[in-house]
Amino acid sequence: GIPANVLPANVDQALVGWFSVAKPFDFDDVDQPLRATAARYEEGAYNFAGLQGMCAALRQINALGVDAIHGRIIELTDKLCEGLDAHKWDVISPRDHPGEKSGIVLCTREGINFHTLQEDLHWRSIAASVRGGALRLAPHAYNDESDLERLFEALDEVVSGTTR
Repeated sequence: GIPANVLPANVDQALVGWFSVAKPFDFDDVDQPLRATAARYEEGAYNFAGLQGMCAALRQINALGVDAIHGRIIELTDKLCEGLDAHKWDVISPRDHPGEKSGIVLCTREGINFHTLQEDLHWRSIAASVRGGALRLAPHAYNDESDLERLFEALDEVVSGTTR
């Protein structure tokens, strides 16, 4: 390996893993020094399961097509915004021009405690978060119109005071 004295002095050791120490198979010595070579920057074994999952996900994205996925997301967020409007929610995300649309929709409504709403939606297995005092919703290509209907039903129940 490259001797440590040849490495730039300003390279920080961001992470230390079991391969970056002098005796990587001495798992009980948690205070051992770093390797004297560039191997000190090796963090450990690769996440092979994660890499396999990532490769499968990339194959699926390529098979579906990025443009098709994008189109489906915009289609769903358009339907989401139309439904929110019909259910008397204010969409505050810019959506007037095609270039402004994204897969993220922020909406608000007077008298709603958004943190309580987020928790209620979580218990109904509906993913949402609170951003800047508004509800953040982000449907993806794997969602469908029934997911939007479940959301609208949940929002109506929260507004009317009926809960889980």
